[in-house]
Amino acid sequence: MRQEVANFARFLTDSVYGPAMVATAPPARMRHLEQPLANQDHLPALSAQARRERGVPPRLMIVDAHSHVFPEPRGQVREGPTRDGGYGRMRVGQRLMQLMPPLNRRTEFTTEMLLANLDWAGVDAAVLLQGTYYGECDGYVAEAVGRHPGRLVGALWCDPWRPGFRPYSAPARSSSPRTRG
Repeated sequence: MRQEVANFARFLTDSVYGPAMVATAPPARMRHLEQPLANQDHLPALSAQARRERGVPPRLMIVDAHSHVFPEPRGQVREGPTRDGGYGRMRVGQRLMQLMPPLNRRTEFTTEMLLANLDWAGVDAAVLLQGTYYGECDGYVAEAVGRHPGRLVGALWCDPWRPGFRPYSAPARSSSPRTRG
């Protein structure tokens, strides 16, 4: 087990699991976390050595480069419109598909939900992307980026199925320097 844990040094991490994961793990999950945690006392020294050898700062920033936030699905795809199907499901035209775990009555992934997941996983920041399944959420993304500028960067979306869309128009720009069209 100590050798397995030592392999994590190549990721320049001082712990096998992030503090939020350990703090929020229920007892059934903690049973699986305890053995690696009990065998990681040598990991900080190995990670520090790997940082020195690579000339890397004491801690790298961890960024999720492909995240989504949306208040509700309201997009358009080839199969038809996308709408909330409840409990993580999305209606896509006539089809009902499971998009996310069935944790909420509404199918949504709010900024607060994303931040809680990032904290739990030990991720420092995220790039917010949009897509045809979620629909145009530029205002929602710009608001999220404005409220959390140290954690979130956003990319704006041009929906080619939106009525009135002009295929060769310039991408929309936000007044926020942390969003890109």
